[in-house]
Amino acid sequence: MNKRTMSVFSLGLLATMAVGGNAMADQPVAQYQPVQQQAPKPERGYGKLRLGFDFDFGFAPNPANLELVLNPFEDMLTLHGGLSYNALSFGPTIGLRLDPLAYFSRLPIGLIGDVSGGSFSQGTPPGVNTGIKVGYTYTNLLCGMRLGRNSGFHWDFLVGTSWTNISTNGFQSAISSLPPGVSVGNPSGSLQITPTFLTGFSVVWDLYSVKQ
Repeated sequence: MNKRTMSVFSLGLLATMAVGGNAMADQPVAQYQPVQQQAPKPERGYGKLRLGFDFDFGFAPNPANLELVLNPFEDMLTLHGGLSYNALSFGPTIGLRLDPLAYFSRLPIGLIGDVSGGSFSQGTPPGVNTGIKVGYTYTNLLCGMRLGRNSGFHWDFLVGTSWTNISTNGFQSAISSLPPGVSVGNPSGSLQITPTFLTGFSVVWDLYSVKQ
């Protein structure tokens, strides 16, 4: 191969490389665009119907209570009602509880306010064999703290005040030494008890969820 042929070959090779380089330069270059991930939205305590039960006890007109609890699509509100016992008789109880911090359903603590009421039919006090019976209605106004998530298992501590309306029966037959013609009425009255205290646990489960 002479010098002239080598020169022509070299020029052809360079031309081919130049054309190929221009063609590659004309092709669009894919650009990397990072995918932006949205931060997860905080879980809110609403949109779910929850049902469960609670048991509490303490120093109150209703010293022992077993109740159903319901969160009506809003964890901040709890309806509760069931059966109470006071060593005299059983009686119904019902109440409403407000827990503002339960709006954040993952928060394991809360500040709660509770208003409840109920009644007990007349019963014989323990150790009394004279036929005297006592019954009353009551209203509790309590506030306190929740430990644990409101959407699951939690323990409550409540303190406050209570009002009672007391009725009695059987005083006439209990007193046998009355003069003829003398009768004794059954006393009644109202009593405020401060402080009153209740503590106990609640457990709830999801029944139904609405799409948020």
